[in-house]
Amino acid sequence: MKDTIIPFPPINTEKIFEAAKKENNGNILLKSEDTGFSWTQIDWQKWLQVEQGKYTHKLTNLCVDPQSSNTLFITVRSTTNEVFYSLQSDYFHLLKTSDGGNTWKDITQGMCTTVESIWSLSKLLNSKDRTQMAHLLLSSSNSVAIDPFNSKIIYITTSKGGFYRTDDGGITWKSPGNYLKDLVNGFDNYWTQKCKDCQVNLKIINSFNVSFNNIAINPSDSKILYLATNMGVYKSYDHGDTWQLLNNGLLGKSVNKVMTSSDLVVAEGENGIYILTE
Repeated sequence: MKDTIIPFPPINTEKIFEAAKKENNGNILLKSEDTGFSWTQIDWQKWLQVEQGKYTHKLTNLCVDPQSSNTLFITVRSTTNEVFYSLQSDYFHLLKTSDGGNTWKDITQGMCTTVESIWSLSKLLNSKDRTQMAHLLLSSSNSVAIDPFNSKIIYITTSKGGFYRTDDGGITWKSPGNYLKDLVNGFDNYWTQKCKDCQVNLKIINSFNVSFNNIAINPSDSKILYLATNMGVYKSYDHGDTWQLLNNGLLGKSVNKVMTSSDLVVAEGENGIYILTE
């Protein structure tokens, strides 16, 4: 197996969930309730709201609710070689279970609706394109975090699509700040000036956007967030509504990952490991 993600729910150290890639069997999700001595496989793919058999599914993130070890969120990237329209056919899914993985609910639509509504500002994309664009941007999700004091507050970062927050457990989502609006404007300008006949895909998006790598929540004060990007580390004091850049002391702006405890912030940069001093 490879690409393993193993979260340990702090309220139940006996229960472990492991996401892994098994040769010739795609992504699998395993659960142990005896600290890893025995394992059972969880079937999550049948709950995806996508036509079965046409897609290859990759489980990209697994996050356990710190208040309930039976509540999990997973993000999934579904890919097919077919091209339905003008966009690459990658689809994003956010699944939630409240019973330890026995049943799942696909709660993707709220986030996709948020992205589509912002992309309606584009002068170049029709409604079908906007749907594909939403899935394309969200498919690069690489970080999920749950507020340790309020499990209805969930954060997701996607490498190409930005930062998202829900305050109601995943029913509705928002994208704080102006990043997506700036991305729409940049996309329209790039398309008009340089790429009128190009296929809309991540090669265009990659030419002008920030890479959002992961988000970390201060366990003592969950209003405080840290965000690792290819432009440095950002800090928020208000659940991500506003951000400030913290780059003083970094030898190189690109930060792969940021981690935090109550009194320590560590960043994994391209030139080493850094500790935040304020």
